[in-house]
Parts: sequence; structure tokens; C-alpha cells
Amino acid sequence: MYCFCNLKKDNEVGIFLKHPDYLYTNRKELNVAINVRNLELNILEQVVQLLITRHYKQLDPLVGDSKCQTRASMLLDIFQQNQFARTYCDTIQDHLNEAKEHLREFIEKIDSSNIERIKNITNEFYRDQLSNFFKKNNLDYEISDELLIISLCYFLFFKYEKIVLFSENLLSNSKAQDLLLLAKKKLLKITLHYEQSLVEKYGNEELKRILKFKEINGFCEMTAFYPSLIPILNKIENKRQLILIKNIIFCECGGIKFIKNDLYQGNGLDKLERINSKKEEEVAVIIEGYCFNGSFQQLADYLGISLRILVSSLDNLKLCNCSKSFNLIVEDDIETIILSNAAHHKQFTNGAEIPWVELGLEDSELKKEYDYLRTLSGYSVDDMSKFCIRHIYVSTVGQELEDQRQFLLKLGKK
Repeated sequence: MYCFCNLKKDNEVGIFLKHPDYLYTNRKELNVAINVRNLELNILEQVVQLLITRHYKQLDPLVGDSKCQTRASMLLDIFQQNQFARTYCDTIQDHLNEAKEHLREFIEKIDSSNIERIKNITNEFYRDQLSNFFKKNNLDYEISDELLIISLCYFLFFKYEKIVLFSENLLSNSKAQDLLLLAKKKLLKITLHYEQSLVEKYGNEELKRILKFKEINGFCEMTAFYPSLIPILNKIENKRQLILIKNIIFCECGGIKFIKNDLYQGNGLDKLERINSKKEEEVAVIIEGYCFNGSFQQLADYLGISLRILVSSLDNLKLCNCSKSFNLIVEDDIETIILSNAAHHKQFTNGAEIPWVELGLEDSELKKEYDYLRTLSGYSVDDMSKFCIRHIYVSTVGQELEDQRQFLLKLGKK
């Protein structure tokens, strides 16, 4: 497992919503802190159930840095090294039950009594470091780094309205939004650190140099899209991990003809090899894309929806009902297909280009390969005729195939 940049710091408080420790001075501030702790425990309960059912697709955080591929790789590593067996999950649930009971008892105590008369509570009750408060009242709770990352990914799958519901409506909309921003910033740091760990082990000197360069867009700090994907592929190949290519094939009419799935496994060296074994119980990186003889915008026009909706959701798609035939021929190897998509992709969310000259890489092999990949047709939002990546996430192979079956059944009922 990679080092995740000191996830637990002495000056921070929180289970997975880590934030700087602070001095609270009144009952209102304390109530908010207690309600946040209750929210964290509620989220952790749902995470435990997710680990039991292995519905990993919900570990798909909305962050804004175009790094879904990096987090999918990170989660793949976590699940490959941690089986999260039922007995382990039951143990976590028992600890959660105990923590929630302690919190419930404490809330009842301070709500039902005159605060000044409670045994062992002095006039300093409303003036203490939050971390001290949790420790003194047996409300502290620690989790592993792996569970912290999983919890952040799950938490950021939802919008603030849902977070308010998870808090049992005890937190305001603005507080929920603040917590989402806090979680995004934390996960961004973890993502960047994971990228640096990968390139140190699976990248050459050119990749190490280019991935030290970062752009900023709002609160997001990010590396370039294309070079960051190369160490991920190298690692997947080296560790014999799985990639499922999910190509949603569209007819000229705008409807879905079929979904083509191809499963690949790293050969332990430097290649992805297509395999026929289903491996339904195993976890894979799912690379989902569209194949359409046209652009994203043209497909959106056919479907009568906005480009934003087409890119972000599958909900408005339809099945093909015409009799036109379809023949897909793709001669490029899978690494070329994935990396050509990455080269055509916007490199930074702020629209900046890679500063090859500034980095002294204008004549590098990395730049030559990047330029070549951008000449290939069929792998961009302007030409989706072979395979244009829409999203990358992690799932078990079996759950992904079942989700596809249910998706097509649902479309057939429209």
C-alpha cells in the first residue's frame, strides 16, 4: 500500500472529515461538532454495508479535477490488498454501534440536565479544544487510512441536500456544503500524493518531471491528464490487475445498438492482454466510453439533450429501434486506445496546455508520443467513431455486468 501523505495529523480532529482542531466557546459550536460526528458515524455505517455488498460504483466522488482514473486506480489497489471480509465488516459495525451508543447517551445527558450540575463537567465545559472534548467523553473514533479514503469517496458521491438527510436534518445546507468542500480538498491532496507515489515507482524521468508541474483551478490543484495515466497503466500491467472496457455502441439514429465488453489483465510486465475468463468476483477499473459516428455534440442533438447531461449521465439514453447494420473495426491495441483518449482529452480543467518548452520536454519521447496519439482518429469528443472515454470508475466485474443488464432492461421499458 502506498503512503497517503499522513492522513492522521496531531493537530486535526474528525473521523474522515479531518479538519484543524479548534477551541469551541459555546453550546451552538459544540452542537455542530457533535452533529458532524453523528454524520460521520452514519456515513461509515453505509460504507460498511457497501463493503459487504461490494457495490463499489458508489465510490465515485464528484471533485472537479478530472482525476477519476487516478482514484479508480487507488481504490483498485485498496481492494486488491484488503478483502474486507464479512467478519472484518461485522467487527467495524460493532465498533460503530458502540460509538453511536456513546454519542447518543452523551447527547441525552446534556439535553436532559442542567449543564452546570452534570458530574465531572466544570465551567470550562464550553471552552476546550474539540479533540480534548471527544477524548474526555469517550467519543473518539479512529479508522484505517484505507477506510478513510473509501469514506471520502463515498461521501463525495452525494450532493449537499443528501448530506443534510444523512445528518438526520441536524446540519444546515451551508454546513453540508462546507463539509463537502473540506472533503474535496482532503481527497485532492491524497490523489496528488498517490500520483507522485505511482510515478516514482512506475514512471521514467520524463514522467517524473512533467508530473511535478501542476495547474490550479479554484480549489483544485492538478497534474496533466495524459502523463498521469501512463504510470497507472504501467502499474496495472505490472500487478496483473484488471481493466474492463465498456464500449456503448450507438446507431446513426442516436439509439444504443449494444454494449461491447472486453476484459483485459496485466501480464506482469508491460502489456494488457485480453482474457476470456469472466472473473466476475474480482475488482476492475471500468473504462466506459461511447462509439458513435460523429461528435458528442451531434449525439446530444440526436437525443435532444444538452451536452452537459450527455457527458454526466446515462439516464437520457435510448435503445436503437431501426434496422441499420453496424460494423466496428478497431485495429489499435488497448494501450494505444486508452492513451489516445488521454492525449485528446483536455489536460487541465482550467483549459491550460502542457508547457512542454518550459519543462524542457519539447523534444522528448513523451512529447513525440503525445503528438502521435493526437493524430489518431476515433478517440475524441469530436470523433467518437471508435471509442471515446466518458468515465472511469471501479467495480466488481460481475456487478458491472449486472448493472448493464438492468440498464438495458430499463431502457427497453421506455
